Amino acid sequence: MALTNAQLLSDQAIVFSDFPTEQVTISGTTYNALNIGYANGSIYDEGGKVPVVNLRLALNRNDVTAIPTRGTTATYSSQSFRIGEVQQDDDNSPIIITLENLTLQ
Repeated sequence: MALTNAQLLSDQAIVFSDFPTEQVTISGTTYNALNIGYANGSIYDEGGKVPVVNLRLALNRNDVTAIPTRGTTATYSSQSFRIGEVQQDDDNSPIIITLENLTLQ
């Protein structure tokens, strides 16, 4: 039996209430987000080695009034990032954003 859109969104809200969330601020609005991925490394750029941090966060679609856009600045854990990718494949699933550290601008 297939779930309805309302059931999927309700289940999503339960997941966000059951797991520990962290706050991310995007364009002045603070959201509770699930941290679903973290990558730490470096790349070589002009001047040498540059540290790279990428975070993947899930935002509850019910909480988001405007879909974040690529390149927007975000604050997470008192650090500034930019949004490098936004995934919103399904209207009933969380919005997944990838945050990149600002040293690469």
